[in-house]
Amino acid sequence: MHGAESAATRIYKYGCGQPAKMPIEGELQLKLETEFWNALVAIEHEYRRREREVWHSIPAVEEIARALDTTLTELDEVRVLIDQARHGKQGARNEWREQAIDVDSRRRELQKRLYAAKSANWNAARSDIEALGVWRHETARVLYGDFSAQGLYWGNSLLVRDRYEVARRRAERALTKGGRPAKLRARTYDGTGFWAVRLQHEVEDADAPFTMERLFSHDSKWSRMLQIDPVDFSDWEHIPRGERRRRSRTKVRILVASLGRQPIWLELPMVMHRPLPEGSAVKAAEIIRRRVGTHFTYALALTVHIESAKEVGAAAGPTVAIAFGWQRRGGGLRVAVCLGSDGSRDELVLPTGLLDRFQTLERVRSIRALEHHKAVEEIRAWVLEQRSGDLPQWLTQSLADQMDAPETMTAIALYWLSHRFSGDDHAFSALEAWRRRDKRLLEWQANLREKCLGHRSNIYRKFAHHKAQLYSRVVIYEPQLNKVRQRPMPETREGPLGVSMRRLTQIAAIYTLETAIEQEFSKVEKEVSIAPRGLQVWKHFACHKGASISGADPPVVRCPSCSQLFDPELNACRHLIEWSDANA
Repeated sequence: MHGAESAATRIYKYGCGQPAKMPIEGELQLKLETEFWNALVAIEHEYRRREREVWHSIPAVEEIARALDTTLTELDEVRVLIDQARHGKQGARNEWREQAIDVDSRRRELQKRLYAAKSANWNAARSDIEALGVWRHETARVLYGDFSAQGLYWGNSLLVRDRYEVARRRAERALTKGGRPAKLRARTYDGTGFWAVRLQHEVEDADAPFTMERLFSHDSKWSRMLQIDPVDFSDWEHIPRGERRRRSRTKVRILVASLGRQPIWLELPMVMHRPLPEGSAVKAAEIIRRRVGTHFTYALALTVHIESAKEVGAAAGPTVAIAFGWQRRGGGLRVAVCLGSDGSRDELVLPTGLLDRFQTLERVRSIRALEHHKAVEEIRAWVLEQRSGDLPQWLTQSLADQMDAPETMTAIALYWLSHRFSGDDHAFSALEAWRRRDKRLLEWQANLREKCLGHRSNIYRKFAHHKAQLYSRVVIYEPQLNKVRQRPMPETREGPLGVSMRRLTQIAAIYTLETAIEQEFSKVEKEVSIAPRGLQVWKHFACHKGASISGADPPVVRCPSCSQLFDPELNACRHLIEWSDANA
């Protein structure tokens, strides 16, 4: 259940246009953010290496760890052989699969033994590992000071450090399919990033809270970091939509750097399509720059604290249970079934048009991959026809190492454009033709993806808003999609679901729908209850017997115990309503 804390802090996002002029300091901040992240990742990798040395100094752990490393290497090699044999005889591939399954079972057993050995020898390694934790913390602190001296603004560096801590803790808990701890990865600067400020409210009434009115008036000391031109929100709900659009056009300025006492602003046109809640205080602001195709998009995210949020108590009105799924219904995709305590039923179905767009998106992605593969084969065939001494060294090195991704291949084509040499007409023309067509396909793919995701989010938001107006409490069951959506290993013929069904789960985006429901109910201070994962919502409600089913089963299934036909998601809703009544 989400109470006052989850309702008290919200993030409001507003779309921004392109800046009239991007200050050099703004681009520098994005580059420093990437370098700072990569430096933190390097510290984490060094910490993992030293931690490994500590564990290997204990004989009981070292023996198992080395055996696990050998098994993982063997498993990787067998999986490569399976992939290479995909166009050969099926019998040979089946033999490699059987071997991989055997190796993977040994890997799982060694992983359990390693965990047990580390637990048994924790006291022997505890002091060294705690000392490594202190080293990591102090090294990161010194690094923070170094990048601040280079000009990284404190708001940006704090946000990078916070995200690093979240990613580091998540990596410590997560394990990859091979059994190794998940690793943080360095990033390549691609122009994306953020400019952030934090508004530290003072105790004095003169400087707190930083409300929307003070944000518009520019009379607070925090207005030296964030400014928004005033927007007239009077009679906002009663004026025509066109008038709201006209009024909502404004400008936002955020501090990106300073030269002495002279501030350097990044100014963007913005559409403030809705006001902040009355009595709310802005705690932080962030302008996010994302890459969509070959251009950038901008958005302002305001973190707002709402003092008027009340503690959520027991529901006094009707309750609605929502069960998620991904069933094809007619031409659409049913992603949720609702059952109210008042007996009302409803379904959320994604329309056929949206599914067709997602299918077009998949076709465009496939066309890009196919044309990239053809271009790579053509260029490499041309290289084999040339004498080794006739080609410049930069070209042979680039073609050998950097043609696996369309982005790096595009970089080669652009570099080649200014470094032409005799005899390269055929190869350069083919590469340039591919680059121009891939650019068009990339723009199509990126913009189509944005439209698909935006359309789906709008459908989910309207659905959640409608339910929040009708019911005082919602009960949902968190879906377990980790194994459902994962790609199968090479040694398995297929995962828990088929390829087409996995794509349906990606289109459905159940977690996105769950988030929209939680946000809309929290906005109106209504209760959101999450059923425990141990609740058997997939057993037949009428007889409470039979084997469990899942959202991957047909729209109507037959109970193996009583032979009745029932809808899996509607059956799950009945379990949720029963659980809700028992825990009201």
